[in-house]
Amino acid sequence: MKSELFLVLCQTSINTYLMKRLHVLWRIQGDLSLVDLGNEFFLEKFSNSEDRDLALFEAPWMVADHCLTVRRWHPNFDPDEATIERRWRYG
Repeated sequence: MKSELFLVLCQTSINTYLMKRLHVLWRIQGDLSLVDLGNEFFLEKFSNSEDRDLALFEAPWMVADHCLTVRRWHPNFDPDEATIERRWRYG
């Protein structure tokens, strides 16, 4: 299983701040890289599956009062055509 996800910011944020905040929020144990895909989408690359699974399954996430949507990566992703499904999981 690939250890890549993509992350959707509901509002614009600063790349450097986001990277530092995600390290703390997700308690990253391995390496993590962040690639700006444009249109407020970012690709997160994890060096281990435990970090990836925490980010993917322990949602919802908030960074600086901005909602984050985390989804699995899929080939041919186009940030200009992608849509954001806004759905909260309670409890």
